[in-house]
Amino acid sequence: MRATDTMQPVNALGRAGVWALAVTAGLILSAPNAVRGDVTIAITNGSGADAYIQENGGDNNYGTYTVLECNNNPGYRRKSYLRFDLAAATSTFHTATLKLLLNNHNNSVNATIEVYGLKDGDAGEGWGETTITWNNAPQNDTDGDAFIASGVTNLGTFVVGSADPNGTEYTFTSIALTQFLQADTDGQATLMLRSLNGGAAPHVQFASKQNDSYAPPRLELLDDAIVDTGSGTGADALIFQFSPDSNYGPLSQLQCNRNTDPYKRKSYVRFDLSTAPDKIGTATLKLVLDDGNNTADATIDVYGLNDGDAGEAWGETAITWNNAPQNNTNNNDFLGGTTHLGSFDVATTDADGTVYAFRDVALARFLNADTDGRATLMLRSANGGTAPWVAFASKENSAYAAPTLEMKTTAIVTTGEGEGADAFIQQNAPDANYGGNNRFECNNNTGGPGFRRKSYLRFDIANKPDLIGRAALKLVTVDCNNGAASLIDVYGLNDGDAGEGWGETTITWNNAPQNDTDDDAFLAGATHLGTLQVAATAPDGTEYAFTNATLVTFLSADTDDRATFLLRNQTGGTAPYVAFASKENATYAPPTLEMAPGIPPPRGTVIIIK
Repeated sequence: MRATDTMQPVNALGRAGVWALAVTAGLILSAPNAVRGDVTIAITNGSGADAYIQENGGDNNYGTYTVLECNNNPGYRRKSYLRFDLAAATSTFHTATLKLLLNNHNNSVNATIEVYGLKDGDAGEGWGETTITWNNAPQNDTDGDAFIASGVTNLGTFVVGSADPNGTEYTFTSIALTQFLQADTDGQATLMLRSLNGGAAPHVQFASKQNDSYAPPRLELLDDAIVDTGSGTGADALIFQFSPDSNYGPLSQLQCNRNTDPYKRKSYVRFDLSTAPDKIGTATLKLVLDDGNNTADATIDVYGLNDGDAGEAWGETAITWNNAPQNNTNNNDFLGGTTHLGSFDVATTDADGTVYAFRDVALARFLNADTDGRATLMLRSANGGTAPWVAFASKENSAYAAPTLEMKTTAIVTTGEGEGADAFIQQNAPDANYGGNNRFECNNNTGGPGFRRKSYLRFDIANKPDLIGRAALKLVTVDCNNGAASLIDVYGLNDGDAGEGWGETTITWNNAPQNDTDDDAFLAGATHLGTLQVAATAPDGTEYAFTNATLVTFLSADTDDRATFLLRNQTGGTAPYVAFASKENATYAPPTLEMAPGIPPPRGTVIIIK
């Protein structure tokens, strides 16, 4: 996130909003690799310490107090010091977040709190919690509200609202904070807080580790990364055909419109990828609607500027219709130096503030191919006419969050992304295709002539972790007819099978890869991965997660970035009849595959033979 305005109360909306990443629980029951996890370091861990210092008590120590204070009232100033023991930190974290809880404040106005880091290796890093004072605190400017610039690094600011109640949690993150902690060499890091507001108020107190009511300061070190267009080398701007040499970078909106010439608008957003994971499993672009003018639904196309393009360094205050990289100045298109990543829809009824989350395997693949630490995405409307006219909040917007890019190490992909596909096949219509159906079916009807149904699911797994720690195939029931519980066998089509490129609109009972057309089985080119039990009373919308170590092994062995699963119902009879939502289903989620990264196993023991 940006180095300013990135601290927000939990669940707060609006400027510089940070969307929380959902944590998926219970993905795996057993796996061959340990799953890599995020690290939370409390200030109570190891050599952690916290204290505030006070100007009018220059030799007094406040390290045992229950609060950490920030006040910029001349003569009565207070600043706070926090030291974290980084022994538990992993070498793979890409985003760092400082969390503080408000204990009390006296704010008639909002308080802006500035965060600094004591430079690595400073002689004062070993300051004592019960001995630190205004006069001996490392790099404290004893004559004013500042710290000594040569010994500290400015990490950013956050705001404490005048109406925020006690117990409000703030989460501060910035690229500068992440880089500061990544550069640490001695296993301890000191952060310093000061108020930028003069006067007796605002006077802010955060809970210290001695506080009995609220949690102590914490650092969260995450493998995942979240950045917005205000982070690092990020930028955003719209371009306008009507004023081809004018710059609109400072505008609070990013506009997309495919009006007749010369009123077309397109938008450019650039993200700093310096904190991106080494391997991005899932990438999501988030945009907030601001002043949509839609008399018809809009489709927004997302393109990526190819890595290494000479225009990647475009300037936010210099970009125009005529000089924007790979812009086709004659129409609504982009030129050949771009990659189409997908599209998303904006409905006529969507209100301002609506958040759109564009996620596609193509976006993660595009970001993984980056070599220069920055990525430009380009937006255009696919719809002609004066409306729809769509505007999203830019980083200058005071009401809504800037464009945000979330990058997860866990790969989450549906059959609707990339080379994904889903379909069922039916024995009594052996040459018919059912790929466009809104569900896929599993039935082993032995009481009639050839009513069996099996299903095929293909996932684009180009962004799978290099080492998979856990995996889950998730399916949602729709229109099941179960007189009894069903046992659904899950198979994997062997890697490299000639049929892996089966077509969703062409697959049939007679041509489906490794289908035994004579009964309910599959042929030897498919590997049995396990069984999923569907309850007799499963209502529509029930989610089932198939997960085991065999699934992890199967996916880990893949070499061509695609995986096909074959499903059959081993329970005979006219019922149970099981159906799951396909990618064409408008009500329920499509088949989803999740793959979380694992921790490499330790190296083997070295035996020295004398």
